[in-house]
Amino acid sequence: MRKTVFSKKAVSENTWMITGGGCTCYLLIGENEAVAIDTGYAKENIQQYMQDLTDKPVRRCLNTHGHFSHTGGNGYFERTYMTSHALMAATVPYEECNPADYCLRYPITILVDKDIIDLGGRKLEVIEIPAHSIGSVAYLDKKNKMIFTGDEVGEVSLIWKDKRQPYVEDFAANMERLMQIEKWFQTVLTGHGDQVYSKNILYDSYENGKKIIQEAAEWDVLTDDDMNAISHYIPEIQYKRKSVHGQSTVLFDKRFVKR
Repeated sequence: MRKTVFSKKAVSENTWMITGGGCTCYLLIGENEAVAIDTGYAKENIQQYMQDLTDKPVRRCLNTHGHFSHTGGNGYFERTYMTSHALMAATVPYEECNPADYCLRYPITILVDKDIIDLGGRKLEVIEIPAHSIGSVAYLDKKNKMIFTGDEVGEVSLIWKDKRQPYVEDFAANMERLMQIEKWFQTVLTGHGDQVYSKNILYDSYENGKKIIQEAAEWDVLTDDDMNAISHYIPEIQYKRKSVHGQSTVLFDKRFVKR
């Protein structure tokens, strides 16, 4: 058995969670093929790792958004799917990455809201939910009662280095949209960590967004521990705040709350 940076965890019979490569990735297996959701940015070939987990061909990958920690391994696949907004960042390595270590040119198909990806007996519906990143989508698997949300649910950072900073209202609106389709899923799978959430996290996230909007006096400044957990440089730190509600943690810029 070859040495690998990746670890696997079975979410269900035909769904694997893959960690160890910058983000949490997923392998979804249908009757005709399997696909990856996000690819991390490990230098190791994640497509080969995933292919060893199934006898179905793993040729395609789907990105939840364009940040390089979710797209760096795209070049190992025959075709990548993402939104046009995600395309703007997907092939831009982080400063700490050596571009020579990655394949940054690969075939891309652009996704839009409500598109369907058919794996054979298993369909994924694209749901646009841009906040953490303007190019963010979720993938809804109605048959298996799952939704894959990338970095828009869980511990959410709304203070990334993207040129367009999101408003907290954008985040709350996304959570409200997901709550409107909650009858189609029971399990929420996010872009970091190995936890499998129930859909109750959406209620915590929505209420957290509303709490931020309504209760400015209770916003917390970021601690040293918060800063140590953030892997990228945050400019103008004096404006950054944190709010926790239940299972939801949101980092945001106080200037981007409309109130």
